[in-house]
Parts: sequence; structure tokens; C-alpha cells
Amino acid sequence: MTAEPDDGSATLWVLALATVLWISVAGVVLVGVAISARHRAATAADLSALAAASAVEHAQLEHNPTPAAAACAVARTVAAANDATVDSCQVIGAIVDVTTRVAIPALASLRFLGVESVSARARAGPT
Repeated sequence: MTAEPDDGSATLWVLALATVLWISVAGVVLVGVAISARHRAATAADLSALAAASAVEHAQLEHNPTPAAAACAVARTVAAANDATVDSCQVIGAIVDVTTRVAIPALASLRFLGVESVSARARAGPT
């Protein structure tokens, strides 16, 4: 029995299809991880801004000379409790603007693309 020129080609097609499928699934998983991290960053920013706005109000009621410092300290504590870091915290009057960042360890191998973390911004103050 002689070998046909296309003997074994099905194996190569199956391997190629499996590779494409694996890369597609990995891409979907990585996008899901990034979206989840973005939601965590937004949650941390919202909670940090609300807590900081509350701290500003309490500091003003207690006649604290540095309400902004107290508010940003509270924002950093709340962000850390949500596995995030505060990139910026600005207090203008009674309005607090907080930007948080959440690292994405699953994307560490893609740092060269600049996707090692995501950030979110929130603003809170009296109504």
C-alpha cells in the first residue's frame, strides 16, 4: 500500500483548528477578566468617593483644619479594602473626586500592550 499525498492532513487540520479554538477561548477569558477588573475599579472608586465625601462632612463638623487630608486617607483605606489603589484624590469644597486603579495579574504577560491595570473615576458630594 502506498502513501497518498494527503495522508495525515486531517491531523494537521485538527491541530490547527484546536490551536485557533484555544487562542479564541483564551482571548474571551482575558477580556472577561479585564471587564471584571474594570467593574471592581468602578466599585472601589464609587465607595471611596462616597466615604471620602462623608469624611469631609464629618471633618468640617468637627472643625478639622485639614478635611481634604482626612477624606483622602479614608478614600485610600476604602480602596485598599477593595483591592484597589487611589491614583488621585481631590477635594474641592465638599466635592470629592477619586480615581482608583486595579491591577490585573492575569494579564501580566501582556504588559507590553499597556493592559496591566484598569482605572475608574468617581465623584461624590452633598446633594
